[in-house]
Amino acid sequence: MKKLTLLLLIMALMAGCIKIDFLFSNIEVYYEKDVTVARFTINYGYTVNCTSNKKYNIFCILGIPSSDYENVLSLNWTDNPLQKTISGNKILRWNISDSKAKKYNLSVRADLISAAFLVNLSDWRKALTVEEMRLYYNSLIEQYCHNASNESVNLIEPFHPMIHDIALSIRNSCKSNNTFIIAREVFRWLKENTEYRTHKGKGVQRASFTLMQESGDCDDLTFLYISLCRALDIPARFVKGYMVDNGDIVAHAWAEVFVGNDIGNNGWIPVECAGNISKKDKKSVESEIYQHFGVEDAAHVRLYVDDGSNESINNSIFRIGYEIFSNEEDINIQSFKTVNEYEIIDEGHLVIYKDGTRKFVKNI
Repeated sequence: MKKLTLLLLIMALMAGCIKIDFLFSNIEVYYEKDVTVARFTINYGYTVNCTSNKKYNIFCILGIPSSDYENVLSLNWTDNPLQKTISGNKILRWNISDSKAKKYNLSVRADLISAAFLVNLSDWRKALTVEEMRLYYNSLIEQYCHNASNESVNLIEPFHPMIHDIALSIRNSCKSNNTFIIAREVFRWLKENTEYRTHKGKGVQRASFTLMQESGDCDDLTFLYISLCRALDIPARFVKGYMVDNGDIVAHAWAEVFVGNDIGNNGWIPVECAGNISKKDKKSVESEIYQHFGVEDAAHVRLYVDDGSNESINNSIFRIGYEIFSNEEDINIQSFKTVNEYEIIDEGHLVIYKDGTRKFVKNI
């Protein structure tokens, strides 16, 4: 019995937790305290300095927070953009034509309360089987289980032979037709076989390239994960936004998978595909599942959710461009994003119980 207890303790420590309780072999895994509800103001966009009195055209697209996980207290923008809904997302679009030397501040300011969202690992029992998915949600499969391209380059590639074969291998290995379990095991495979790595200036990688490189940034790893799920007829989609911490904000991307209406947010559960562990560090994979599969913490701010179309993938890349009828040096564009007035409203330790229940606990 002592050997078993020692083995369980070693496994828990290897998984990255900070406290283990043993009580009649019931295991509770506690993680470090994290923010569960935060209030802050984000300001993001572009400054455009036009120094010439010759004709120019400027266009800019920015998404705005509008998800179920953020309470938008106030929302302001500059220079009267056109408000539109594209692919189910609220966006702002600026179209500026002028011939005067002028400086523009094309930006959004949002005051938010952001809350963490958890899906219990034990909820797999409520998930659909792959066969039920095909029977009852065929239209959703048609919408979210195909290739997706940006400027004619496939980024999501469920039909790529290597991706398709790996996906089938994962499903066969887990010996289950439950969509929640399969999506979880695809996540496990991703963590065991790829690692997070940035590649500035090279653009977004297609899923098959990320597979061959065995690495990528948050967009790349998310596209690969989505491709693997779609290859098995599990609807999956791309989410774009920001990661916000006290005094820091960075662009970010993650995934959602659909496993049945009785789980998550109308059947969709969040999946954080990026992470800092090495693909060689398999000891931490279970910890990644506990903390990032079916979890969206308060640091995530959603701006855009893909609807399965190529147009949707294109519009998920917020961008600015211009056309000038003089020297290009007459226009200077700088992007910016800031977070201010950051306030922690609530925080707690993420606790994983033996039955798969997850909770944030304030005092342990």
